[in-house]
Amino acid sequence: MTAVGVDRGRENTLTVTLQIAVAANIAGGGDGRGGAGAGETVLVTSMEAPSLLSALEFAHAWIDRHVDLSHTKVIIVGRELAETDFAATVAPLVRFPQFRPTIRVLVANGRAEAVLREAAPVLEASPGKFWELQVGGWDVTEFIPRADFHQIYIDMSSPGAAGLVGLVAVRRREEGPADPSHKAKGSHMAGTIPRRGGPGIEMMGAAVIHGGRMVGVLNGDETGIGKMVRGTFREMIKTVRDPLHPGRFIVVRVFPREPPAVQVRIGDDGTPRVSVRVPLEGDILAIQSGEHYERPERTRQVEQAVKESLMTDARATLDKAQNEFGADFFALGYHAKRLFPTWQAWEAFAWDEKFPDAEISIDFDFRVRRIGLLRETVPWR
Repeated sequence: MTAVGVDRGRENTLTVTLQIAVAANIAGGGDGRGGAGAGETVLVTSMEAPSLLSALEFAHAWIDRHVDLSHTKVIIVGRELAETDFAATVAPLVRFPQFRPTIRVLVANGRAEAVLREAAPVLEASPGKFWELQVGGWDVTEFIPRADFHQIYIDMSSPGAAGLVGLVAVRRREEGPADPSHKAKGSHMAGTIPRRGGPGIEMMGAAVIHGGRMVGVLNGDETGIGKMVRGTFREMIKTVRDPLHPGRFIVVRVFPREPPAVQVRIGDDGTPRVSVRVPLEGDILAIQSGEHYERPERTRQVEQAVKESLMTDARATLDKAQNEFGADFFALGYHAKRLFPTWQAWEAFAWDEKFPDAEISIDFDFRVRRIGLLRETVPWR
């Protein structure tokens, strides 16, 4: 079994959907569709059950293989269920011997059943490899969080942090209104990405888990800021407006220079004061205007443009965290915890209650390290 989906039930407590690899067809490279006909590499089946684990036994009524979680790559929780019972649905799995803490957990922006019926391998014959590569995108982009069960379980059960869970959805079928104006790629989330063709599902953004339930969602840019502060960010390609040429853009590859530096102190009035510095560096990939920003005395303008763009995203993300969700998905509480001599003192401080009123500043220190394969831009003739 490669993937499991859990939704609010229609005829019982839960609707549980299983995606099972059809081993006989994988070697020949089937068409990947989920009806398990000739040449198909996955079988997708749904059932109404009182619990997730009882559904595994229930499936033996019509599945002629031993159904277990030993090789499961992802567990997907439908949005409606995640908004009320996320922790109650996935946390009990930690006791189950077949369950591995490295399993990735996702939240469907819709129903998990619909996602699994559209999640057909296209570039991979193996459904397991398909999911490994799909969720592994966190390492090469900013808009997918690294959401393995172990870290989510810690974030849910410990004071001082809220969980970030990857958002997955069925691609939209209709095109949006014509509007060719510039929009950052990270302004979207799963289910709203403007694209045509390709696989039936997509991942972008994150669900915020706080108090055992999903309290809201982040778009791609906001997810990236959360990863930068947490220290799980690896790289991104950032498109920023040219400071000297309106309507033109500079494209920069950004990656960490050092781990983020987080300083926390508690004021005399009990208010947390947090300062975050995120050291970044990057390469200039493209300069649309042809301006000579690659010169040493001019790279500062690129650095400032990237910093201002990141600061805009950070302010919007911090506002969501404190004023809309009241949830520390930056995991700043893990740094504040070191100020307390005992666990009892840390719990008594009630970080989650004080976080919305905390004084938090996030600053970015971006440096241009390389200018790409051109030493100097040649003007257009």
